[in-house]
Amino acid sequence: MLTLLIRRVVRLVVVLVGVTLVTFAILHVSGDPVSLIMPEAPEADRAALRVAMGFNDPLPVQFTRFLANTVRGNFGNSFFHRAPALPLVLERMPTTLLLSVFAMALSLALAIPLGDRRPPERVLRRFYKLARRLEGRRNASIVVRTRRRPARRTLRVPSFALNKRGELIVR
Repeated sequence: MLTLLIRRVVRLVVVLVGVTLVTFAILHVSGDPVSLIMPEAPEADRAALRVAMGFNDPLPVQFTRFLANTVRGNFGNSFFHRAPALPLVLERMPTTLLLSVFAMALSLALAIPLGDRRPPERVLRRFYKLARRLEGRRNASIVVRTRRRPARRTLRVPSFALNKRGELIVR
């Protein structure tokens, strides 16, 4: 149990570092943020802002600063709203959560009826009765196999058969 917990924590840390790296990369690949902040300013003012915001520092230094600010909850200022980013995110959080809950409810409303086994069981029962009539007294059986890569967990696929009384047996 402890090893499982340790593995999950390690995976969580790896995912978090990966997400921060991707976010950092997107911020830097998208263009010069100074030109977004000051589109019509002279180059001297832009250079001063780059120095003030630390965009002239090497990328590892910028990433370390970005990571430290993120851990502290300081997400910086929005370039477009010219306000702290965290209150803007928190302001939109209820709408995002409502949309997520609605999407989950919709997916459950579709998945539960589609996952009901009774209609397919009726179809299979009729198919097996027909197969038994056509083949005489032999048992009709079907085995569903899947081609998958070997994994740690195995996939159990049910097999169906009819007994001598015509009842469906699921194994």
